[in-house]
Amino acid sequence: MKARYYSTTELAKRAGTSRQVISAILNDTWQSKRISQKTFDRVHGIMEEIGYVPDRAAKNLRKKSANTLGIIYHGPLHSHVLEAVQRFNHHYLEKDQDVEIALSSENKLHQAVTHLMGHRVQRVLILLSSLTKTYGEELGDRSTLRLLQAVPTVIYNYPFGILPKELENQLLGAGNQLVGFSRSSVYLKLFQSICEGKKTRVLIDQKILDMIRPDPKICKLLDQCDEVETYPNPQFDNFDQNPYKIGEQLGKELAQKFGKDQKFDFLITASDMIAQGCARILSEHGKKGLKNLQIVGFDKVDALPYFQHPISTIEVPVKQMVNTSIDLLDNYPKTGAKHLAKARYLEE
Repeated sequence: MKARYYSTTELAKRAGTSRQVISAILNDTWQSKRISQKTFDRVHGIMEEIGYVPDRAAKNLRKKSANTLGIIYHGPLHSHVLEAVQRFNHHYLEKDQDVEIALSSENKLHQAVTHLMGHRVQRVLILLSSLTKTYGEELGDRSTLRLLQAVPTVIYNYPFGILPKELENQLLGAGNQLVGFSRSSVYLKLFQSICEGKKTRVLIDQKILDMIRPDPKICKLLDQCDEVETYPNPQFDNFDQNPYKIGEQLGKELAQKFGKDQKFDFLITASDMIAQGCARILSEHGKKGLKNLQIVGFDKVDALPYFQHPISTIEVPVKQMVNTSIDLLDNYPKTGAKHLAKARYLEE
């Protein structure tokens, strides 16, 4: 499958007008050329329908490769996504692959895709961060979907089971390749392990609970727990802060909440770094019963052997996901498909 880019001649033919009219609209001189609003609206409607983006190389002297890969980093780069970035960079540097990079933040994904297509990239790799508030929901914008139909696109770290199934089907229908892992399946294993024990009092990050509750199997296990209580996600609007420090602050808040005796058996957090920061404060707090609290992190980051406090964690299958993405970009399938890797729950 190859990228499909329309020339101004093809666009003019499709719109039933001349190249001069198309040029005036693209250069925003259509009003001075006395082109009607009706023609302008018709041409723009067709541009949106076919995912047309002007060729930036036609406007400058920049050298253009015939096989450029476009990479979009969407959202804050955190531990397991940052590891993926390093793996992709290493691979494409060794391969001497021409790469065009775009950075994207919340609700700016359409602009990033447009930028890359303006440079006529032949394939696109989008790395989604889980630290955005919408978690890539803007992929479902009609104008963005139109663009993604025009160029072979691999979406890395796609949040299966979190974004609506309808959006997943739209992306697959547009020919995109979705690479990720099922969060609900790995948390299912966690709660199966929890429910095997006699003590099942759980304190969990609200964001995690919102992600996994729709799974009926997890919902059933949650009902079996003696108690499930939530706390607000501490990274919300604090993405630029050190997760370890965020964990320390969470630890202080929980120590105050617990008082003399804490009643929970499990504390489930969204990050190994947050878990470690929290564990340090709680262990220093020294209240009765804290030693019986099992803390669960997420990511199994590289620094894990150097952490001071034993925690359970969830290992994201970064290597498998990166290798799958590279293979897809090298040999892009004719139809859209999803590619699920298995994350692992690692007990303390």
